[in-house]
Amino acid sequence: MSLQRKCCLKSSAGPSQLAGAACDAVLRVGGAQFPIHKALLSHSSDFFRVMFQRWSAPDQTLFTVSGVSADTMGSMIHFLYSGSVSVRDDNVWNLLQAADYFNVSDMMQACCAHLAEQLCLESCIHLWKFTKSIHPPPPVHGKAFTFIMSHFQELMSSEDFVQLSVQELSVFLEGDQLNIRKERVVFEAIVRWIGLDPGQRGRHMAELLSKVRLALMPLDFIRCEVLTNELVQRDADSLNMVKDAIRTINHILIRPKVRGFRNLPARPRLPNVAMLACGKVTGRFPFNIIMAYDICVDHWVTLSSTLPHRRFYYGVVFLNGFLYCVGGHIAYEITNRVHRFNLSSHTWQEVAPMTDHRYDPAVTVLSGAIYALGGSDGSHKLRSAECLRPEENQWRSIAPMNECRSETSCTAFQNKIYVFGGYNGSHILRSGECYNPKRDQWTLLRPMMWRRAGLGVVANTERVYAVGGRDGQQVLSTVEAYNPRTRAWRTVSPMAKPRQYFGVAVVEDILYVVGGFNGRSFTNRVESYNTQADTWSLTSNTKNLRGAWGCCSVSGLPNMADYLFPRDSLPSLPLWDRRVRVRKQTARYGASVQ
Repeated sequence: MSLQRKCCLKSSAGPSQLAGAACDAVLRVGGAQFPIHKALLSHSSDFFRVMFQRWSAPDQTLFTVSGVSADTMGSMIHFLYSGSVSVRDDNVWNLLQAADYFNVSDMMQACCAHLAEQLCLESCIHLWKFTKSIHPPPPVHGKAFTFIMSHFQELMSSEDFVQLSVQELSVFLEGDQLNIRKERVVFEAIVRWIGLDPGQRGRHMAELLSKVRLALMPLDFIRCEVLTNELVQRDADSLNMVKDAIRTINHILIRPKVRGFRNLPARPRLPNVAMLACGKVTGRFPFNIIMAYDICVDHWVTLSSTLPHRRFYYGVVFLNGFLYCVGGHIAYEITNRVHRFNLSSHTWQEVAPMTDHRYDPAVTVLSGAIYALGGSDGSHKLRSAECLRPEENQWRSIAPMNECRSETSCTAFQNKIYVFGGYNGSHILRSGECYNPKRDQWTLLRPMMWRRAGLGVVANTERVYAVGGRDGQQVLSTVEAYNPRTRAWRTVSPMAKPRQYFGVAVVEDILYVVGGFNGRSFTNRVESYNTQADTWSLTSNTKNLRGAWGCCSVSGLPNMADYLFPRDSLPSLPLWDRRVRVRKQTARYGASVQ
């Protein structure tokens, strides 16, 4: 659907100054003529100022302009006189090209603002290529670059992708922020790009292959796909790079605890998603630390920003670039206060408070709204629930749950909210229910196989998982999965250790549990669960900090690198460094150097 924008950027030499003056020149564009005032156009555009003052005689009144249509010229002249222009999908590119050619910066800004709002797979490469020629490049140029890096794998099949020059393609391939699930995708992209014209483009194989993190690929793929590639086979430099990568992989295999090196062949790219963990409590005391987990290098990063108040047992969610901290204890009083952290500017802001004071509420995000369920107000366990739309900045009560629930957990899945377990003040629950926001209605579900309080509930692929917690007699390591389609539970592999009051989040289809209480003490242990393989693995622990955590995944940030482990701080590959030194010495002193 066409989007129309009115830009009201007024020229300081407006038409009011020339209200009584007759036009002193005419622009001829195709078969159309436009009476104009030289002074106004000269003031608004360097192009016209030079044309009127240097490229023509002082008494010349008729000027022929080429390279632009009469409609586009009419829109631009209307803008120069009125300060407004109608920017639509069907004219934005013509207007932008004209604004760039005639150096009308205000109209260029209006066009770029429209294109930034309409940024998509079909337009991003063309927009990036066009705006890189503008000096200085407008902000939309950087937005287009980030969009391409974030959607690289989807763009590989587009016509614009194969039309990139080798220099342009190299800019994308060499960046740490290139967002891909597997490094083999980069090699496949190179093969596709070369395939458009193998005769001419094949000579760039070594140049492009040097941008690939070859040591991050599976050995089987290198041997079966890369080494057997005809262009690689014919190029000595490419073959040497691949053989070096194989030696590097073998070196890495004897150091399995190291997940990345700073050297380019084994340098992990930056993921587009990270997990944030907010400390809720350590021992009996609250702490306000925030940590970020980098899934690609298995490293935790302690952020310099902390919570504005020491609070514990609060809810944590991520929405639209903000981390929200909901309810809990502040100054040892149960609160309804809500704070949010701007992950781009690193600043805190207090937003509208909840209707109810809630200790340890269950929170989740669904369709752009934050939901807070149950918890305790200090005297009673709560059935009540409410939601916040950030643009309204006002909490609204929704239908109460069927049961009072504190120490519970919830998740959003298939346009509904699922909540399971918890403590109702007298016993630990097996029951669960789901909320339909369209009907504002809760529906009871088939009970879990175990009673659980202090559990984690999270959705991934086709199931909702209930993890850990306690049943009243012991802390649990068991995990069960609920299928909303069949309305049935089944057990899956248990965690290595029991825990309750832990953080839980899904990052790129892997389920993570962080910290918690094991029945005797708080732990810093972190485990991850692969739902496809039904296996649990140990990951890097949260340093020496033991406690309960609130976790959520964050993505789409313009400053994503702030929440990831710096690649230049990764260890160096001694084997790689030695080969580089030998090659440099060989090039300088001759082949006799060993």
